[in-house]
Amino acid sequence: MNNLQLRSAPVCRGRFRVSAVLCAVLLGGVFFSAALVSCPASDNNEVAAPAPPGPPPTDPTTPEPPPPPPRAAGVYVGAANTPVEDTATLREALTWIELNMADGSVYTIVLDQDDAIGASQLYYDGKQAQITLEGAGATRTVQLTGTGSLFTIGSKVSLKLGNGIKLIGVEDNTAALLYVTNGGSLEVGAGAVVTGNTSSSTTGGGICAYATTACLISGGEISGNAAKTGGGVYIDGSGAQFEMSSGKINGNRSTAGGGAGLFVRNYSTGVISGGQIYGNIASGTGGNSAGAGLRLTMAAVLTMTDGSITGNVVENTNAGGGGGVFIGNDGTKMEFKGGTIENNETRNTAVPNSYNLYREQGSFLNESGQTLNAENGFVF
Repeated sequence: MNNLQLRSAPVCRGRFRVSAVLCAVLLGGVFFSAALVSCPASDNNEVAAPAPPGPPPTDPTTPEPPPPPPRAAGVYVGAANTPVEDTATLREALTWIELNMADGSVYTIVLDQDDAIGASQLYYDGKQAQITLEGAGATRTVQLTGTGSLFTIGSKVSLKLGNGIKLIGVEDNTAALLYVTNGGSLEVGAGAVVTGNTSSSTTGGGICAYATTACLISGGEISGNAAKTGGGVYIDGSGAQFEMSSGKINGNRSTAGGGAGLFVRNYSTGVISGGQIYGNIASGTGGNSAGAGLRLTMAAVLTMTDGSITGNVVENTNAGGGGGVFIGNDGTKMEFKGGTIENNETRNTAVPNSYNLYREQGSFLNESGQTLNAENGFVF
């Protein structure tokens, strides 16, 4: 071979990388150049394994699976929600449950249309029952006809308002739209609404829970209700328990005794760990109308760890203070560990700096780490 020239590349050693092998070959008058070749850096000259293949590309034309169809109207039993009765109306469902009640049963009532019923008692001679009310496919309204409480929830009965249920009261009622008594319990869950009830009573417009009862707001909305006291929610009596972890109490009104959003009194207890209490208005006259967002009296005890009380108003200039919160009477106590109380309003010029909170008696314990004083609307 004529004029053959070969320059060999160095070998990969240790952690060194050989940059190239260059071969220049002149053969038959043609000059060839080899491409660069890299060696992996390793102590044993092993070649790294190729990366595993990634997931196959997503086909953008593949449609998302459709949502499951809504359940049919009727009564379902147990945790498995076994259908047992095809009922067209809420009254038919409640009647079926009453006739077939077994102690300790769990029922779900599904509505697929709007309905209207009169005042109804949920009490089954001391038998324990859990009842959930849900709407299918869309929000289903249940309108109260006549006066009284749409549901009175008695001993050992638990009612949960589930997604897609809207309860509507009347403008000239004599009672709260929902009344919980004597060991009953109520939960307002996500997607539920309690609204439109104006009561001439002093015991709540939307919800009244009295003595050894439980009221839980875990979602949903209590709005547009009114009463002399406790326009949204009224909690009264030893053993009555209130808890709010989410949801809204908003746009309610008290016309004589404060607590337009929430009124907790008379040795009852409460916990606010989330949710919003806002836009409620106390419009009565005198000191009893103080506390538009929250009113605590008569040795009630409430702990707030999160959530917000904002934008509530004590409307009249001769009413009490505490647009957001009012604490009255010896033995009443609020423990404030977190959350927000701000941007509330009182129009009483006698206590102008109490627009967020006013402690008349009782005690207020600030354990939140926030600076609260008259400069930011707290008088305690």
